[in-house]
Order: sequence, then C-alpha cells, then structure tokens
Amino acid sequence: TIDLAKVTAPRLESESEYTLQIEITPSSITHRVQRGGNWEVLDSWNESGRNFSAGKFGFRIDSGSQVGLANFTFRPK
Repeated sequence: TIDLAKVTAPRLESESEYTLQIEITPSSITHRVQRGGNWEVLDSWNESGRNFSAGKFGFRIDSGSQVGLANFTFRPK
C-alpha cells in the first residue's frame, strides 16, 4: 500500500446522504460530490508514470465512525 499526500478537502455540510463520484484514470484520481445538480471536485491526484487504474481502492473510515454504502456502481469508460 502506498499512501499519497493527504489533502484538505472542502468541508461537506452535515447531511445524511451524499452522492459521490470517484474517477480513476491511468494517471489520475478525482473525487467529486454532487451539490445542487452540479459536480464539485473535492480533490484530485495526478502522477505521470503510474497507472492508478491497474490497482485497487478503498475507503478510510475514522475510528468510531460508521458509513453506509448504497447504489454503488462501476461504469468503465
């Protein structure tokens, strides 16, 4: 496992649900949240010479927190 640099993402409001998008390409990973019908970038990593699409990803949940995942889909481009 390789940890990438941690970034401070824009603060999300305290809502009970979020619609998130994780876009993985060979050279980048972009996280977006849907707000008011528009997609807003939370963060993006770019690294040439590394194939992000050839690996795995996961969710880091802080100790004591709970997360539910619903309607998870994978759509190859």
